[in-house]
Amino acid sequence: MSKKTNNNNNKNNNKKNNKTKGLPTRDDFHLTRKLFHSVWGLFYFILYCFYLTQQTTLFILTIIFTTILFGEILRKKVKKIQELTMKLFGSVMRQHEQKQISGIVFYLAGCILSIYLFPKVIALFSILCLAIGDPIASSFGIFAKNLQFFKLKTRKSLVGTIAAFLICFILIYYLLNNYSNISTIIEQNQNQNQNQNQIIFVISFIGALTAAIAEASVPTPRPTKFDDNFFIPFATSCSLWLFSKYVLDIDFNQVTLFNQ
Repeated sequence: MSKKTNNNNNKNNNKKNNKTKGLPTRDDFHLTRKLFHSVWGLFYFILYCFYLTQQTTLFILTIIFTTILFGEILRKKVKKIQELTMKLFGSVMRQHEQKQISGIVFYLAGCILSIYLFPKVIALFSILCLAIGDPIASSFGIFAKNLQFFKLKTRKSLVGTIAAFLICFILIYYLLNNYSNISTIIEQNQNQNQNQNQIIFVISFIGALTAAIAEASVPTPRPTKFDDNFFIPFATSCSLWLFSKYVLDIDFNQVTLFNQ
C-alpha cells in the first residue's frame, strides 16, 4: 500500500512539475501570447484615439491595472488563486511568470504613464510600438536564434531589434504623413527651414530607434523587476517629446491623428 501511495504521490508531483515546465519560455514562439500582446495594445490605441478622453482612458486603465496587480499579489500567497490564474491565463503566461509579476502589469503601467505624462499622439505612437514592435522583435529573434553572431549581451537578437525598428518606423511615418496635421504645424513654424518629409522622417526615426533599443536593452529572461513592456512605451514617449520640443521646436499637443 505504501509503495502504491508513494507512486501516486510521485505521479501527482510529476504532473504539477510538468505543468510548470510546460509553460513557454521566451525562446518559444508562443503565438497566443503575441496575439494577446498585440490585440490588447491595439484595443488601448483604438479606445484612446477614437472614443475616450485622456481622463476616461486613464480611469479605465487604472482600474484594470489595480485589479490585476491585486490579483498578482494574491496569487503569490494563495495557492488556489495561483491555480485559478494558471487555468484562466496559463496560455498567455511564460514560465518565469510563475514566480514573478506578470508582464501585463508592466504593460499597463507603461501605457498609463505615457498617456498621463505626454501629448496624445506621442502616447498613441508609444502604445503602437509596444503592441506591434515588441512581438515583431521577439518573433524575428526566435527565427534567428541560431545565428549567434547576431546575439546581444541581453540575450536578445539584433535581427529582432532591426525588425522592431523597421515596423515601428513604418507605422509612425505612415500615420504622421497621411493621417495627422503635422504638415500644417510645420508650415506655421517660421523657424523651420527643413523639408516637411525630412522632419517627419526624423521624428519617425527617433521614435522607432528608441523603441527598438528599449526592447533590446532589457535582459531576458527578466532577472529583475524591470520589464521591457514598461520601458518601451515610456522611453519612446520621452524621446519623441524631448526631440520634437527642444530640437525641432514642434509642440505635439497641437498634433492630431485622424482629425481627432
